[in-house]
Amino acid sequence: AGAALYYRSLVGGFSIPKIVEVLKSTRYLMSDRKKTLSRLIDTGGLLAACFAPTNGSLSAASLRPGGRGWLASLRVRVLHAKIRQRLLQLKRTSDDGHSVQSWDIEKNGIPINQEDMAATLLAFMVV
Repeated sequence: AGAALYYRSLVGGFSIPKIVEVLKSTRYLMSDRKKTLSRLIDTGGLLAACFAPTNGSLSAASLRPGGRGWLASLRVRVLHAKIRQRLLQLKRTSDDGHSVQSWDIEKNGIPINQEDMAATLLAFMVV
């Protein structure tokens, strides 16, 4: 059941146009197969850290400050912040030769925003 939920959530989340733009812009799943597999395993590692049993029983301890899930989540939040900053600062040359922002905020919103992250987390919780 866990693997089915994992893959269902990934496929569903990766089909949302705004999220796909981030994935395309960062080439998250568009490099070689080994890197793609490594990234998917990293995602699974985050989930495992967040849902890890503590002292043999299920609890929220891993999500408390200092816990494995908490530390893994902090690393992901920092990574997301760096990607968001990079995408918002990225420039391209327009057809008329001017430097313009590459990321289309009007079309795609702020990359990796709180709403998109909440939707992603909810997808991992719905069976």
